[in-house]
Amino acid sequence: MNIHIIKYRQYLWQQIGKSPKGFTLIAILVVITIVGILAAIAIPSFLHGRRIINTVSVAKTYISSMNKIQEGFYLENQKFAASIDALKFERSARHTQNYSYSLQAESQAVFHFATPKAYAIREERILFVDREVREPSNLIGFVGAVFVVPKTKTKDSKIVSIVCMGDKHSETLLPIPMLKDNVPVCANGTYWVK
Repeated sequence: MNIHIIKYRQYLWQQIGKSPKGFTLIAILVVITIVGILAAIAIPSFLHGRRIINTVSVAKTYISSMNKIQEGFYLENQKFAASIDALKFERSARHTQNYSYSLQAESQAVFHFATPKAYAIREERILFVDREVREPSNLIGFVGAVFVVPKTKTKDSKIVSIVCMGDKHSETLLPIPMLKDNVPVCANGTYWVK
């Protein structure tokens, strides 16, 4: 036999014994399976988090809208509305699925409350069937305030407002904001939200 053929055969046998370069089909399938399992775990948690954010965002928007409507009501009537119905709020939001809304009016201030309910209701779809699920609420409350800042020697009276968010879940009314040096500030246990 030719010496070149023998050396070529030895070279091929050496190459077969070495580790392969690249990925095998089984390795790729294992990685795809692991990624699929992780996605199946993470996606529902992500969607649940988004649902909570949207629910809280609606409550914050309601309180902000009530503040704006009260500002207009005061400018027209020189007093604050004593009830949510008197505001003629577009959705007459006394209760939604997850929050109860109320207000407390005084002569120089009005406070709006969004209090989370004990159980939140969320919609769930299983095999093309929609259903509502009650689960313990972990939502946080909001309080909005509109103040009339009294006029001074140099300035006319003005209206200022603030929206504060609770720092933890509570099914009771949050502490009301106050005026400090004619600037609204949130009470302890709440913080200001834009």
